[in-house]
Amino acid sequence: MIQGIRGSFNEIIDNSLTSNREVLDKKRRNIRYFTIAFMGRTKAGKSTLHKVITQQETDDIGVGKLRTTRYNRSWYWNKLRIVDTPGIGAPGGEADTEIAKSIIDEADVVCYVVTSDSIQETEFDFFSTIKERNKPLYIILNVKSNLNQAIRLKRFIANPDDWRLGDGPQSIKGHIERIHDKLDGKYNMDAVRIIPIHLLAAQIALSGEQDSKTSKILFDASNISEFTNSVKKEVQLSGSLKKSLSVIDGTSYQINTIWHKVYADLKSLKEGNEVLKKKQARNYTFFKNELTQVEQYLKTVFQGTRGDLHNRASAFASEHYDDEDAGKAWSKDMVVKSINKRLEQQIQERFNDLNEKIKSELEEMIMDMRISLATNNIGSNVSGESVTNTRLAAGVFVGIMTAVAPIIISNIWNPVGWVTAVGSFIVGIIGSLFTSLFTSKSEKIRKATENLRKQLCDSIDSGIDKNLKQVLENTRKSINDTYKSIDSVLKAYTKNADDIITDMDRLVKQVQEKENAINSLVSLRILDFVGKNPVKEISINEMSNQVLCDGYPVERDWQKQSIKFLYNTGLTDKNIQKIEKATQMTIKTK
Repeated sequence: MIQGIRGSFNEIIDNSLTSNREVLDKKRRNIRYFTIAFMGRTKAGKSTLHKVITQQETDDIGVGKLRTTRYNRSWYWNKLRIVDTPGIGAPGGEADTEIAKSIIDEADVVCYVVTSDSIQETEFDFFSTIKERNKPLYIILNVKSNLNQAIRLKRFIANPDDWRLGDGPQSIKGHIERIHDKLDGKYNMDAVRIIPIHLLAAQIALSGEQDSKTSKILFDASNISEFTNSVKKEVQLSGSLKKSLSVIDGTSYQINTIWHKVYADLKSLKEGNEVLKKKQARNYTFFKNELTQVEQYLKTVFQGTRGDLHNRASAFASEHYDDEDAGKAWSKDMVVKSINKRLEQQIQERFNDLNEKIKSELEEMIMDMRISLATNNIGSNVSGESVTNTRLAAGVFVGIMTAVAPIIISNIWNPVGWVTAVGSFIVGIIGSLFTSLFTSKSEKIRKATENLRKQLCDSIDSGIDKNLKQVLENTRKSINDTYKSIDSVLKAYTKNADDIITDMDRLVKQVQEKENAINSLVSLRILDFVGKNPVKEISINEMSNQVLCDGYPVERDWQKQSIKFLYNTGLTDKNIQKIEKATQMTIKTK
């Protein structure tokens, strides 16, 4: 189990590093291009928008086709790399959604297409995936209205801007306000552009079916130019910043993801290990108390058996005082056997009860561990289920139950021999009782009866004392062996867990240092964008991670997409506004 936890940690790290290398390789292959990813739900118009702005001759959408784009497709246009992704959230399209997600890390800007006829909650959920990777976002509102009928087209041409600027029942303001309200608090909405477009108008304009004047009116009315001009301006003004942040910040995000996954599971392992160590002390107290109680019980039942046998010895002596085979008769006596059987059953029942209590104690211990781990892990692990929260508890339980055998009476006491020993001894005594001829018959009977009773009682006492001593010794050994078996398992797990914790603490610290260093680089690149970088490029290349972290520390909040400079920057309010618009991050200064 411990090896399984170690393997899980290694798997998390290896998978994350492999994923990061793959993304960096893709970014390196496309470093000369500014990458724009078109994303959105199925049939939102991503591929059509792609076709319109790149002036592609073929239309891969087609009337009535579902989920036409089944993989990420790239076009290279005017130093731009435009990636069309599969639709998100289609029934049965889970694989398509994962394919679409895979492009987010490569993208320098994400253009998310929504439609006026159906803006779904799942789309707003997906924005969180984009946000956590700190990707600048355009929201493209594709306004759908039927222009295929001549009268509708004519009406549209007569008032080409009414769909965008009008205040009537068909106004798009409500859609824009809903988008704004849903994302406010998650994004810096002052920096997020929401651009309405009319794709169908653009398609008709480019179809060649209208005269040039009408086509120009339709294309201008589609508002496509506002989108393309906005993107071009964005690339000119802040494209280099976005491209560099896509590489640097993307790496920081991957490292942060590794840190969260490992840290959350490491925290869980530490807590589980502390629970185990506390259970070791409780385990010792439990077995110590149980041994005391079992010993007292055994002494009590043996003492009770002693009294029962003494009582039977008196009656038996009166019945067998002149029986030369009194020893055999005693060993076969049903009352004696019944007393002996009752003692055996009492001991067996007590050990059965002890075994159940041990099992119950172990199960309670594991349950306490699971509850403790579950309580402490709520919301702490971004990767989902913790590697350690159930494995540690389940693994310890299996290890203990495998190591611990139940305490059985055959290992404690064999009650048959002591009855036979008493019977053999009695035979010799009876044979010597009738050697004297100088006493009366009644006196002989009395003496014979008393001697037989006394010898029986002496033998009973000897057998009781001997067997009680044996039972107590074997009971102590069995209970102590059981305790040691459990304790050795707990010690083995806690020792191995301590070794893993030491290694992982070192790794978590290294990962944190690397992320901090990269975030310092991000801060310097941001300052460079507004001409405030205090460090020359050649100096940065010579800086160690420690120098970066100590000289240019920052605090990064991935949930709020903010970065706080903990060193003097000289940034003005105007600088901060420019940075926030370009990065869509919240900038805080010392």
